Amino acid sequence: MKNKKSTIGLIISILLLTMILSGCGGMEEPEIVLGDTPTSETVSEEESVPETPSEEQSVSESVEESEPVEEPAVSEEPVVSEEPVESEELPVSESDGGAQGYFTTTDLINGNEVTQQIFTNADITVVNAWGTFCGPCIKEMPYLGELAAEYDSSQVQFIGIPMDASDPANKDYAITLINDTGANYTHLYLNGELFDWGFTDIQYVPTTVFVNREGEIIDTVIGARSKEEWKQLIDSKLASQ
Repeated sequence: MKNKKSTIGLIISILLLTMILSGCGGMEEPEIVLGDTPTSETVSEEESVPETPSEEQSVSESVEESEPVEEPAVSEEPVVSEEPVESEELPVSESDGGAQGYFTTTDLINGNEVTQQIFTNADITVVNAWGTFCGPCIKEMPYLGELAAEYDSSQVQFIGIPMDASDPANKDYAITLINDTGANYTHLYLNGELFDWGFTDIQYVPTTVFVNREGEIIDTVIGARSKEEWKQLIDSKLASQ
């Protein structure tokens, strides 16, 4: 029995060896294909990958293909005429002397009508409020009369306002004082309109106001002054106009 098993094993071994020997002669080595990726041998010199152009080459080619940019046209400077352009003169509005307010009254001496337009006759108008009962008023009136004669009436004019001459009994006396002191300038009758114009705050006489050509009160002086003091004040007002 033992010999029988040995014989069977020997036969199986011989068969296996025969199969192995017959297979080695017929097997071919399989060809290895790595997808579509070409190897160094499959890429020919004619089909080699072109070199990436350098930066200088790409720039030069793009310049040749693009259209040149035209320089912006420089506008010529406008020709300035050397001839002077005459400006149109605007009409100057004339003042009616009403900057401070309006009034209508009469000249104390001749009775003529007078309005605030009297201020437009001179650069500075010296308006002196005085009274027939006032010693300092009467004392300075000759100085004012002299100054009125010395100044150009288009620059400086004088006006007197006798505050108590609205009483008929004082009117004649006021006119007498005017003639006696040589205060030969315009004196106005103090009515309600003139009082409201600029004398509502007067508490003392003499009180003198300076009025410009527009009819605006620009300064007020309380009390009497000498001729030289009045001249200095008047000159300073003229210089400021």
